Amino acid sequence: DIDVDGRAFGIGVEGQIGGDFSLHVSHESSFGKSKEDSTSVSVSLGDPDVGDEFVVDLYYDKVFGTYIFKTVAGRSKCIHEDNTAPSEDPALEIIGSASQFIFPEDDIVFEVKMINVGQSPESFFYIAQEPGSRNLPVTMDTGFVIDEMGRDTSIRLYRDTPVIKQIAISRGYLKYEFPLVQLTLKSMCEADMNVNTGKYKTIPLFNSYDDNQIQVLKWLQPCPEVNWAGTLKTNRMFLFNTQSQVQGTDDMLEITIFNPLATKGKNFTILSRERNLEHVWLKYGMVGTPPPPGTAMTTVESGENIGEKITLDFINAEEDSFGYATLLWNLEGTPQGAYEIELETKCQSIAGSPPEVLGYVGSTIVGVYDVTRPERYGQPTPLRQDVLLGEEISVYFTEDMWCYLPFTFDMKV
Repeated sequence: DIDVDGRAFGIGVEGQIGGDFSLHVSHESSFGKSKEDSTSVSVSLGDPDVGDEFVVDLYYDKVFGTYIFKTVAGRSKCIHEDNTAPSEDPALEIIGSASQFIFPEDDIVFEVKMINVGQSPESFFYIAQEPGSRNLPVTMDTGFVIDEMGRDTSIRLYRDTPVIKQIAISRGYLKYEFPLVQLTLKSMCEADMNVNTGKYKTIPLFNSYDDNQIQVLKWLQPCPEVNWAGTLKTNRMFLFNTQSQVQGTDDMLEITIFNPLATKGKNFTILSRERNLEHVWLKYGMVGTPPPPGTAMTTVESGENIGEKITLDFINAEEDSFGYATLLWNLEGTPQGAYEIELETKCQSIAGSPPEVLGYVGSTIVGVYDVTRPERYGQPTPLRQDVLLGEEISVYFTEDMWCYLPFTFDMKV
């Protein structure tokens, strides 16, 4: 749609190019009679976008009688035209990386710098997650959520003037390791036009690597749990008495535990590497005594140090493929009495760590260590030869008897 008024071919050209576009001729043109004659006019064009400029070569086709335009310079946006400088050219970079040690309830925070290195004095952009990477809650320091659509994340950027923002990523449900987040800075103008051909900048947000060296977002996990197994789990108590003793050996109580993470292929060796697990202890204390509890001991059963008493630590035990491990608690030298025992895991200490990252304390089991036979104390009552029909006879001993079914003693009358 071109209307051209005035002189033609060697006389001069002025014109109006449809709609809102204006054509201004900057010099005279001429038309010769040689075999390779042409007419060219250098023009400057503008479109509705504020600040857009176009430098266009104008050719005349004498066969079809039409004008041909070729953009050779200028600046443009929304949509950016070929052979022109971009008015919007976003740059996005991380200037404050997140720590690899993030506690379970904390956000992973990145500090990013945004800048428009294009030619426009000012432009509006928005921040969004790349489609398919939205797996975690991501927010800006303004409190607005960053989603795939970039709603509520409009930012005005002035040319060559950086804007610093903090991006916070919250942990998802149940897991502690997630795929990275792809963060993109895009033109708001092109979003309004529903096009994706303009310039944009995408950066990955991650703070660690997985076993395959793939970038991930990772939080510190709580220190692993361990559970009772065997008779301790079934009975919820223990009793070590003269019937438990083996002649010629120290008093040994068998302790079996279960590692729940073994079902996911995580034995104690792997947990030591991945989750900083250092110890799995058996703690004990006499009923009614204040903490701290003592740490159980065991005896080295083979090797150069055979027979030596060492701390009972399941981290050094032989764990089967199902996650069960068994060690013997050496009770020799432990005062006899009623005890509370519990399992405790200890992980590598990191300054400021919450309790669940530092360690885990399991449920308590109460039991008795008693290898001294009770003796009768005094005389049975009533203190007379004749006992009335239905009257009770009481016998007293030097210690409390375990008077629960099934009884662990016999009595002759």
